Amino acid sequence: MRMAFLDADELGQWRRPHGVHQQWQDLGAGLLMTLAQQYGYAFESISLKGLNVWAEWRLIAKRLDVLCMNVRSWRFETAKRAAEIAKDTNPSVQVWVGGMHCTAAANEVESVPEFDAIVQGPGEEALLSLLEGSSPAQRVIRGTLSQYSDP
Repeated sequence: MRMAFLDADELGQWRRPHGVHQQWQDLGAGLLMTLAQQYGYAFESISLKGLNVWAEWRLIAKRLDVLCMNVRSWRFETAKRAAEIAKDTNPSVQVWVGGMHCTAAANEVESVPEFDAIVQGPGEEALLSLLEGSSPAQRVIRGTLSQYSDP
């Protein structure tokens, strides 16, 4: 199964630096990828910052089975567009989102049909449950504080 965490930030920021944000990485996604790896799941890390045009994302999305994104308020429109392109290119891809905006602006996030699973609150347990089932039993998942331990 091909799975990726997408840093849904401004296209091309790494190629056209104009501030500190092009150097910032998503620590929450890093934590979740590390946890998933400990349980035997491998994720690719992809950033829109390293792509120049949406056509490059379309080629990547075509080969994915699962796409995860940490959606923050200032990234919402970009995350929405990335999900729309992914589903247009590859209708079977599962798009799982979490992050601050999923909790703070739940109605707005839930209005995006391309988001197959929406995690509100802590994502560790929710991600492991999604990975074990590969498809969400319910679209909106209320995350709980993690009680995981080493596998």
